[in-house]
Amino acid sequence: MKKLKTMLIFVIPSCLLLFGCQNKDSEIEEPIRFSTIGGGIDGKGTQVIEWGEDIQSKDMYYSLGEGVNKKDCETKFEYDEDNVGKIIDMKVSIKYKDKDYKKIFTILIDDTKAPVIEYSGENRMKVQGSYDINKDLNVYDIKGKQKVDIKAYEQFSKFYPGYIITYAPVNDEEKIKDAKEGIMNQTLDIKYPGQYKVFIKASDGHGNITVKEIDMEVYKA
Repeated sequence: MKKLKTMLIFVIPSCLLLFGCQNKDSEIEEPIRFSTIGGGIDGKGTQVIEWGEDIQSKDMYYSLGEGVNKKDCETKFEYDEDNVGKIIDMKVSIKYKDKDYKKIFTILIDDTKAPVIEYSGENRMKVQGSYDINKDLNVYDIKGKQKVDIKAYEQFSKFYPGYIITYAPVNDEEKIKDAKEGIMNQTLDIKYPGQYKVFIKASDGHGNITVKEIDMEVYKA
């Protein structure tokens, strides 16, 4: 009986020592810890990023362990920035001491800026065969801090970047209505004197549309 008691005393402290070591190992924290993000636009953490702009709150996606210097980490956020209007994957990868840590998050690239239409031509024109108004137009979209040119197109579509020109005499309400709603590009014919409404309709292909209206007078020399 005395021998059994001795064995129990020896075994129990050994088990406690082993359990304590295992707990200590399990408490060793990783140098890079990725966040679990909730909420967002879908309740699953999807964040919205403006087209062409950098991610404002990168620190929300990860945190660094004790003693880890941010300067020693090589951080990358990879995603297709031109995939506008869809929820897409964003891979966050952090390299620290020759080890890569990666996690996939979801984001939505959104374009909230409408096209810009600038007209530098005259509002009074002499009678002539036709007027190429395109040479006096500057049509572009805003991507972050960049200007993205939008070119003239034969047919208007909100799903394709481009702009069209339509026009009508001011004294014809039906034609003005047709010009406003038109989707086919027109050549600006100014062979006849009169007052005209000119419409420039631009799409950035992301669902944003801008319409500029110009009052134009055509006169005989």
